[in-house]
Amino acid sequence: RKKYRHAESHLIAVGTEGHETPAGVYFVIDKKAHPDYHVPDSKWAIDLGWNPGDVFPDSDPRNPLAGAFLQVTEDPTGNIGIHG
Repeated sequence: RKKYRHAESHLIAVGTEGHETPAGVYFVIDKKAHPDYHVPDSKWAIDLGWNPGDVFPDSDPRNPLAGAFLQVTEDPTGNIGIHG
């Protein structure tokens, strides 16, 4: 079993209602600097007036990733991460 060194702790938000981050211990496994945001086919995105499939570049103020996306473990979709 791997041993991990605790580097930092941060307070986080738990995600959009209905898409809460599951409780658990997470490790950052990938970092994407200045990523584009791909609008998901989700009710909350549609309620904002966004079109599923649209892409917001990093420079777009609607891009919620705001400069970086840190992907975490325990998420097979690759969508749970630290951002903004």
